[in-house]
Amino acid sequence: MIPNLQKILKEWSYRVGVIKPKDKKHLHQLNNILQEEGWPKKVIDEITYKLKNGKKLTTEAATNRTEDLHEIFFAIAFAGGDISKAKDLKGLIDVINKTKLKLDNKQKTIDTLKKFDAKEKFPTKKDISLYKDATNLAKKTDIYLRSNKLKPKSVSRVFGTGPGGTKMIADAVINLTNGEIVSVSLKYGKGQFSSLSVIDLVQKMFGIKLNQGLLKDMYKQGYKSEIDTAFHYYTMATIAQKDLPVKDKYTQEDKDNLEKIYPKFNENSTWMDYLDKSKVPVKTRKAFTHLYGHPDNFGPRAVHKKMKGQLLNNAIDLFFQTKSKGLVKNLEEAIIYIIRAEPKTNYLYVADGGKKFSMIPSQENIRGKKYTFKDVVTTNDDGVISSADYTYDMEVMVDGIKAFTFDIKWRFAGQAGQWDGDLQHKGSKIIFHEGFAKAFGLPEMPKDMG
Repeated sequence: MIPNLQKILKEWSYRVGVIKPKDKKHLHQLNNILQEEGWPKKVIDEITYKLKNGKKLTTEAATNRTEDLHEIFFAIAFAGGDISKAKDLKGLIDVINKTKLKLDNKQKTIDTLKKFDAKEKFPTKKDISLYKDATNLAKKTDIYLRSNKLKPKSVSRVFGTGPGGTKMIADAVINLTNGEIVSVSLKYGKGQFSSLSVIDLVQKMFGIKLNQGLLKDMYKQGYKSEIDTAFHYYTMATIAQKDLPVKDKYTQEDKDNLEKIYPKFNENSTWMDYLDKSKVPVKTRKAFTHLYGHPDNFGPRAVHKKMKGQLLNNAIDLFFQTKSKGLVKNLEEAIIYIIRAEPKTNYLYVADGGKKFSMIPSQENIRGKKYTFKDVVTTNDDGVISSADYTYDMEVMVDGIKAFTFDIKWRFAGQAGQWDGDLQHKGSKIIFHEGFAKAFGLPEMPKDMG
């Protein structure tokens, strides 16, 4: 069973293009995506095995109610439909049939709504919240288009896949009277560009090819001591504290599981010992997580955070200094990857209730310009990144114009949290500066949009 299948396929096809289920590189990217989504390693291995051997997966239709309805509500609202008047599915269909602007793929829209209504009757409280957000985004989009003298003809939520079987980045498509098409990428809430691969970022930004992951490669290339020392502070905040009383999430079962692996696995064990399932079973790692967050474990936990940040961040900086000559000269591929540029088509990116609103340039518009990255890092007195995670902001200059800022944020984020896998990118920031549109020759955003 694969929940949110369409979301997974969309991300997978973005990273690899036309999906080839048996291709090792493609399977590696799928593995990264599922890890980033917090899937258990056992399940990921099972899916990878089945795909590699040409076996069918048990899947369910796209059931991401939040994502699907947000996109559908945007299309309906942009077409002039007022969903706030709909009290049930019948009322919603009536709104669809009376939109001021043509709603393309009307029947697919209705069928999708019926599917969700059969599981949970429309409207739920979340549905109403989604509609309000989607309506606001639709209004902002309409203002933007009309301010640039672009007249909408019809609109639709994107269903299915694009050319070559890939899922488009766009969530909605607006057809204009002049024959042009405007693609819109919609995000409910903050909507950052966060689903990026550390392996891909390192290669595109620093020219370093990683095989298994940043820390795993570093571990084999001279940084074992630094990583195991940092990990030691984690064992001191977990297995060394196993006698703490059962409390909150730390259960008697957790305590028993930790006793079973002790002293074979103890406070002096290595990170590789921890990743060895024969020494630390997957189910036991949850005990580490629960013990780490124990309310009486504040002191050791605080020491671990501090030492992990200092030791790992410093080691990562040294790794980049020794393995590369800094950022690559041609940063085009990094820019294209970070902002998810389409090959030839600009698209609108709308998120955070319209507070984040920008036209994203195509790959054609990105190529041929001069790019510089300026890192803005908060360090301690020793010049080491002060955050417990490897974190800093990156300002992007395009032909001398300050265009946008994104953040590098690499942290542990596996199913069992700390040290359960390699570092993952969990960036939480994207800021489009005033010069963004000018830098790429795109239409400016109307000032009254805020």
